Amino acid sequence: AVVSFTLSISEGGVHTVSVDNLSKVLRVIGAAQFRLENMTVSKLTVRPGEQFTVRVSVLNFGTAAGSYNVTLTVDGTQVDNRLVELEAGQSTTVTFTLSIQQIGVHTVSVDGLSRTVTVSEEVAEFVVENLRLSKDNVRPGETVTVSVDVANVGTAAGSRTIVLKVDGAEVENRMVELAAGQRVTVSFQISVQEVGTHTVSVDGLSVVMNVSRPEGRPYLYLLYAVVTIVIILCILLVKQFR
Repeated sequence: AVVSFTLSISEGGVHTVSVDNLSKVLRVIGAAQFRLENMTVSKLTVRPGEQFTVRVSVLNFGTAAGSYNVTLTVDGTQVDNRLVELEAGQSTTVTFTLSIQQIGVHTVSVDGLSRTVTVSEEVAEFVVENLRLSKDNVRPGETVTVSVDVANVGTAAGSRTIVLKVDGAEVENRMVELAAGQRVTVSFQISVQEVGTHTVSVDGLSVVMNVSRPEGRPYLYLLYAVVTIVIILCILLVKQFR
């Protein structure tokens, strides 16, 4: 008689399946698993036809490389998609650029993550200016404050995502909500370990930050040596004349 068993193994790798004294090796191939998070919208209030961007982070937390189709919808209707290929443990940021013509409140979604965008004739209009650093020259790991002024020069209240980048890579983002005519200063705290020249950017504005190790002061050691020699000579002379 033939006896059959049905089993499933969720963990990838090599497994030994045994029945009484008989055994076989079963290899389970790992699978890619994807998670989407940190969805941001550059503007939550726009004019009809005005472009804005939607960003979302995609992570492959599975045990094998794979691909995933990231889908963007507006009010439940697909408007764009991107195919991403990631190794196990790898992540990336997907960016969509879109516009909506119809006035009203719309739901913008990326695979289960959603934000509300209002299309109105009266909208917020943001100006980002005066990017500055608390220090231009720092040591590795030293904390630097990055500040930028944000003003809403539009005719309605609104919000704007302010994105901080170091050498082109996004480090942090901050959502700012301002009434019409309101102005605020947005500050970030950063530290860079790598020695060299780095570009710090916020919404198209850029400044340069230099990271360097403190230089040694060999002349101090020479001074110490000279002082020590003089002291020894003085002691010897005193002893000689006694």
